[in-house]
Amino acid sequence: MKALSLAKPSAASLLGAFINSRLLRRGSDAGQLIKLGVLLLAVGAILTRLLSFSPAFLLGMAVIALAYAIAIPNILAGALQGYADRLGTAGAILSLLYYVLLGLGLVIAGQGQRLDILLLACSMLAALTLGLGRLAHKCSKATPKSGSLF
Repeated sequence: MKALSLAKPSAASLLGAFINSRLLRRGSDAGQLIKLGVLLLAVGAILTRLLSFSPAFLLGMAVIALAYAIAIPNILAGALQGYADRLGTAGAILSLLYYVLLGLGLVIAGQGQRLDILLLACSMLAALTLGLGRLAHKCSKATPKSGSLF
């Protein structure tokens, strides 16, 4: 029974990868899928918080695994677009940073013994970052082109 409950996050990750590829083939753009991933991260973090004192918290962790499997490939694809001539190196550096941040998050969770609170903070940070990115994109469209006065 315990092995089955531990398999939920792994199965959710596979499901997320399947959903991601399916939505991309149907015409969803990376930005939409990143938003979906951030939304799922928030839902998973809330579930983890609500169920934190029960083995059922793995349901929230499964939703988070689903969110990562949808968002991370699209984030990396966008980040690597400008580095086609050095894709391997850029991908390796991004992967290193990803795993260093993940490790730091685990250290913080281990020190505080409150993974649920850390996940809520991460989901809020992701939503804030997404919102700031959209704001910056809108501002860059509103800024006049160089060389023009208006």
